[in-house]
Amino acid sequence: MLSESFAVLFFLKAPKKDSGQPRSVYIRITVDGIPKEASIQRKCAHKLWHQQLGRSVGKDELSQTLNSFLTTLEAKIEKKRTDLISSDKQVTAEILIDYVKGRDTPKHYLLEEFKKHNDQLKILVEKEKAADGTRERYDTAYMHTQNYLKWKYDKDDILLADLNYDFVNDFYFYLMSERSCCNNTACKYISNMKKIVLRGVKKKYILSNPFAEFEMHLDEVEHDALNEGELYQIVNHNYEFERLDRVRDVFLFSSMTGLAFADVEKLSMSDIEVDETGSWWIIQDRTKTKRKADIPLFDDALSIIERYATHPRRQQKGLLLPVVANSNYNLYLKEIAAGPRISKRLTTHTARRTFASLCLNNGVEIKVISKMLGHKSVKQTEKYLRLEKDYIKTSMNKLKTILDGKELSFTRAIRKTFTPAVKNRVLESDQIE
Repeated sequence: MLSESFAVLFFLKAPKKDSGQPRSVYIRITVDGIPKEASIQRKCAHKLWHQQLGRSVGKDELSQTLNSFLTTLEAKIEKKRTDLISSDKQVTAEILIDYVKGRDTPKHYLLEEFKKHNDQLKILVEKEKAADGTRERYDTAYMHTQNYLKWKYDKDDILLADLNYDFVNDFYFYLMSERSCCNNTACKYISNMKKIVLRGVKKKYILSNPFAEFEMHLDEVEHDALNEGELYQIVNHNYEFERLDRVRDVFLFSSMTGLAFADVEKLSMSDIEVDETGSWWIIQDRTKTKRKADIPLFDDALSIIERYATHPRRQQKGLLLPVVANSNYNLYLKEIAAGPRISKRLTTHTARRTFASLCLNNGVEIKVISKMLGHKSVKQTEKYLRLEKDYIKTSMNKLKTILDGKELSFTRAIRKTFTPAVKNRVLESDQIE
């Protein structure tokens, strides 16, 4: 059945208070004189918008991308209308708007899709193809999303088709204000939810990506790593309970090998190889990255393995070290630090950063460190590293010796331009050294 009139119009919705920011693009579909409107989750600067054309007149890439999207969307709406007419079905503005928002298809909900993802992840963890820590983070993100829906909408779930920029932006606000998350933690939970939403986009459950306009910026964080003096304190402290001795040994082993908690937990004799010189090596596929890591085992690390040769965990499961559950491990590490009064926060990752920093501060090349840590790139490794002041001082003294020993030295040339007062200070400092 042909409709008497049909029109599609794109326009900018004027805000209550004009702040000069880009405005939301809306679509208005009119069928038989009855209009329906909806946001298409896109924005455009008011000065670049041509009201009659219903397009941006900007020459930049964002404007071209927007115009291409609008043309494609208009063509899809026309095809949908033609399909309805061909099927002798009713054509209304509401039906076409529902199509634009993805409501004409079977209902697909956010938490429903989230739970499906987490259930699959749980199976992968059981098959040792994913880390339990990853599953735990997604479960926490699911819980935060569930509570957010109650807080903002008083709903148990929400259609994926109803998600928009405001939903994502307000979720960030909720995590920062109601849950008191720091920026980086909030961004991690949003990233977890983003993965679920993008699954919906790929499955065509949702027409546009609500994260397209949302920007996240991680704060620069300097993570703790222990120096040799602090490791010495932990080694020589007498802990009251045997469980703390075991946790300390696992932490020290990670600090000498750079292995992540999940890799230490599953370490067995099948991961150990002895080369032609009699040196012991850990040859293991990392749980998280699946990249092979080759790590030499020093005498201290070997002595920790030997200490637990008769431990039930070795006898029953063939595992080399008595690793406790991750949640208990991090809890006990607080007691480990409290004993010798170390102020730095000890976690499973602190040991990896300690290993990386010890290697760098003792002259190991960053490419070698990256390989041992199982990283995909050196850039990823750089986040783990922490240069000690003594190493910086030693390195700069070496540079000073090299520069001062050159026959043609720019430092000597600079000294010739010094005033007498400055020369005296330089001479005094040289005499002190």
